[in-house]
Amino acid sequence: MSQEMHSIVEDVIKVSGSSNPQSVGSILARSVTAGHNPKMRAIGASAVNQAAKAAAIARGFVAPRGIDLSFIIVNCRAFTVNAFIMAKLAQLIQCLISFL
Repeated sequence: MSQEMHSIVEDVIKVSGSSNPQSVGSILARSVTAGHNPKMRAIGASAVNQAAKAAAIARGFVAPRGIDLSFIIVNCRAFTVNAFIMAKLAQLIQCLISFL
């Protein structure tokens, strides 16, 4: 057997507002059953809605096998904004300390 057969595939499932949640959920469930850690990318409110539905459907598919799926939602833009706010807050605190 080749090395390629045993390598971990790190594909991202791209979900759009017009994606069928049943199909995406099925893909997620098959990926989890195969031992992978699937990832979804959804940009926009309707795409995130379809991704959430797909996640719920995938949980239903794998639950009879005793697998309890959980999903982590990451908002990259929010992390960038939060990091910027934290940096400014740290500067403000240092300024206040030096003032006292």
